[in-house]
Amino acid sequence: MIKNSTIKSIPNSKVAFREALLRLMNQKDFHTITISEIADLAGYQRATFYLHYNSKENLIDELISEKLQVLYQFLSIHERELKLAEYYKIFTHIYENAAFFKIMFSEKRIPGFLSQITNTLANYINKKELPSSDDNTAEIDKEFYVIYHATITIGHFLYWIQTDFKYSPEYMSKITKYFVEENPFKTFFQLELNQFPIMTFHETKEDKKMDRRILRTKKLIKDAFLELLIIKDFDLISMTDIANCADVNRSTLYAYFPNKSSLTEEIIDEMMEGLAKVIFGKFKKEEKKLIGQDDFVLSRMFKYIYDNAASFQLITGENRVPGVNQRFISEIKKIVNIILNTNKVIDPMLKSNNDITVNIMSSALVGVIGHWMKSGLVQGPSPMAKQFT
Repeated sequence: MIKNSTIKSIPNSKVAFREALLRLMNQKDFHTITISEIADLAGYQRATFYLHYNSKENLIDELISEKLQVLYQFLSIHERELKLAEYYKIFTHIYENAAFFKIMFSEKRIPGFLSQITNTLANYINKKELPSSDDNTAEIDKEFYVIYHATITIGHFLYWIQTDFKYSPEYMSKITKYFVEENPFKTFFQLELNQFPIMTFHETKEDKKMDRRILRTKKLIKDAFLELLIIKDFDLISMTDIANCADVNRSTLYAYFPNKSSLTEEIIDEMMEGLAKVIFGKFKKEEKKLIGQDDFVLSRMFKYIYDNAASFQLITGENRVPGVNQRFISEIKKIVNIILNTNKVIDPMLKSNNDITVNIMSSALVGVIGHWMKSGLVQGPSPMAKQFT
């Protein structure tokens, strides 16, 4: 491992405070942890804690900064392309700091950490030249390539940690290098008409019986909730806020949605049902002649997201709505898994590593979609689809 000459020897008390904080974060959310708890578990007085840190936020910020600094040093060794040995050092660094990275990649992670590690990777990738291409080098968008590369790499980190380091650093290094350099998206969504799985989408009896006035009222409520999310965090939005914004009575609101979670669930259900329909549903006559083109499926997907941007804002903020990111990733995994088992031209390498493929490609898709949303959908659906292929 590379020695970091800029990081001085850390006093024992600071090491103890760091370890205590990570242990506590395994048990409870960061915002509920007190400095007294950290000091007690570390075996030191509160006064000693304040000799080193002004707050628990100062402690975790220092720890994150140090770990990411070492990661960036590994990346900076090669200004152009990472070699297998450098990937190995990165995965070894994560493995040797497993306690830290397990917490940071879990639901208990510090808000903003994913953005920080993404930026660390993006800053390195941004210095590299764009990869060569036989036919569309000039069309590759640098910003897209940076985000794609970063989210693919982070997807490998996340998968590896969530599987409790199921594979060796050597194996993860090889598979990450493959995904980054080969871009499996080139053929992944290239399905012929007869390869699309037969999926039936239909309204339930309950949906058919639902009065139009009820549907209209529910839409008002959902739109109001999404509007409020633009200006307020999820935890700060009350049911009264939603009722007032939708201009409905509280009793009406509660008749359809007993709480914010049920409202969020219905919006997500509709989003994912709609997304599955545009990917696997019936095609218009004029669309059938386009099936088989590299970007056909992706174009439909990005067009749907573009047209329903208000709903998809639910996934763009880190921990903005509790559990939504994980739910969205889970649904994207289902779609990716269906395609993986359907597409006959996919690289056998991907099929032989089904679990990894589903997790990594889902992570890349969600990461790019999230970045696209945050950037204000500057690029249209078609240009976004072409970037993947």
